[in-house]
Amino acid sequence: MNIELSGRFKIEAIRPDGTRRVLAEWFPNLILDSGLNRIGSGGFLSHAMVGSSSAAPLVGHTTLVTPVANTSNVLVISYGTELPSNYCYVRRTFRFVAGAAAGNLSEVGVGWSATACFSRALIVDGVGTPTAITVLSDEILDVTYEFRQYWPTVDGSATITVNATDYSVVSRASRVGDWSNNMSLFIGFGSNTIDPFHFIARSYLGGTPANLNGITLGPGMTSQGDGYFGFGSAYVNNSYERNYYCTFDLDIINPMTAVEVIGPLGMFKLSLNPAIPKDNTNKFTLNCKYTWARRTI
Repeated sequence: MNIELSGRFKIEAIRPDGTRRVLAEWFPNLILDSGLNRIGSGGFLSHAMVGSSSAAPLVGHTTLVTPVANTSNVLVISYGTELPSNYCYVRRTFRFVAGAAAGNLSEVGVGWSATACFSRALIVDGVGTPTAITVLSDEILDVTYEFRQYWPTVDGSATITVNATDYSVVSRASRVGDWSNNMSLFIGFGSNTIDPFHFIARSYLGGTPANLNGITLGPGMTSQGDGYFGFGSAYVNNSYERNYYCTFDLDIINPMTAVEVIGPLGMFKLSLNPAIPKDNTNKFTLNCKYTWARRTI
């Protein structure tokens, strides 16, 4: 189950009279290697930070180069889905109190602590040229970060073997309109590790195994109950993948034609052909893997 990630920033100042001035319209960021690794272990968007360095972002950076101020004050959270562009997004607006970020700023980042960066960017002008912005001592600073997840536009395929029988598996993105909602429950926790609470595995029976429906819907079959999620081996740094297993207990008593995996890293449905036999005398465990990578916008 493969996803791609990107993000962008918008920066505004609020004057004492409440009026806003845009300091930098939407501009892209660089998701750092440290950010990609953090996804394998915990939430990553609890803080925003600004600084004064003009050094170009590098994937090996882990903090801002010259930090000036940081905040964990989240003013607004919103999310949505862009079906034609194949992504969902979560936007978090971080607010710096008046005077906290005063001065000339040229770099910005977000992350999971006051210093640990998920992403970093140089602030740019309207044509994409790095620039410095000035925040006055009586102004509030708002930094908005939009985090995007892109679902795969083509089906995946695999073969699994259960009790010496081969089964064909087709995977497809599922319920993409709900991706950002599930994601927003997880990404903001800066110190929490990934928890199985955030995942659900659901089994289906009946119909044609390949009847998965389109990406906005769940499987076109009958749900017969949820399993539970667990972790495989610990996350390996720089692998950008995480193994999980979903187990269906003795209460699932019908052949399984599909499984749906619901989690903050995306929702996917898997058809099973032929149907996997399942009754109240055995459990069934399906191993799965999430992988992620940067996407340039």
